Amino acid sequence: MEMILVADDNDGIRVALTDVLREAGYDVVGASSGEEALELATEPITLVIADIVMPPDGGVALVEELRQRIAGLKVMFISGYGALPMGTGSVDPVLSKPFSPDELLGRIAELVP
Repeated sequence: MEMILVADDNDGIRVALTDVLREAGYDVVGASSGEEALELATEPITLVIADIVMPPDGGVALVEELRQRIAGLKVMFISGYGALPMGTGSVDPVLSKPFSPDELLGRIAELVP
């Protein structure tokens, strides 16, 4: 089973995402900050879903750190702003808020077949 780490500082969004993913059969852990996500990343994480704008340093910095720890890590960013900040060099997909559970699950299926 794939383990997904959801990192979003908005409690309502994080809880909704983890609920949808659990109902779809995924193992999920949720983190309210980049720091908490790094602490939880001792699990065998396959996919990270990270909000781009999140304390303390944002989702992009979180993903950079996790990629140093976890080889082959898949990433999907979520954002109310729609795009990654310029200069990140990331080609990871961004799912713009708001999105439906079907959109979320469809994007995950593309990343984690």
